[in-house]
Amino acid sequence: LIRRIDLAHKTVATVAGNGQRGFAISGQFSALSAVLNSPWDVAWSGGRLYVSMAGDHQIWRYDPVNRTIGPWAGTGQEGLADGARGEAQFAQPSGMSAHGDTLYDTDPESSSVRAIALDGKVSTLVGHGLFDFGMRNGKADDAQLQHAEGVTWNAGSLYIADTFNNALRKLDLATHQVGTVAALLNRPLAVAAL
Repeated sequence: LIRRIDLAHKTVATVAGNGQRGFAISGQFSALSAVLNSPWDVAWSGGRLYVSMAGDHQIWRYDPVNRTIGPWAGTGQEGLADGARGEAQFAQPSGMSAHGDTLYDTDPESSSVRAIALDGKVSTLVGHGLFDFGMRNGKADDAQLQHAEGVTWNAGSLYIADTFNNALRKLDLATHQVGTVAALLNRPLAVAAL
């Protein structure tokens, strides 16, 4: 389910999902009757809610005006392939963050960070392939993460919860450099901008 918490009125309401887990890698659905497959995170941009649908290896989009939801990016096949959003492949998309006209997501199964332009192009910022992982700082093309699960944009950089490395990592979007901000004792699952 995707739930909305109204902090002013202290109420909770379901906006998408019928409570059943299922596979539906194409089409648009009435939001409350849709079957969802492990929705992991959400990001709001341009009046729409984007959902990392980890179980379907896709990014879905919820339209609050029409109350519909469905796949928006990704074929549903697990992989690490860039290109047009309908042809791209994701690997268990999890953490999401939106800034400007770009969505950012982490794909734990390919230990990658992806950028999805709202006009439709998917590109890999860090990551090399399915189940290719490590702990390496430096140029984004050479850097490695290990099962990164969370990401947030702040002041021109992405902060990444590099879960299996027990580290908080930073990708400077201007210099394309990856560094370690903190090594942690416990596995970080999410990060948030202040």
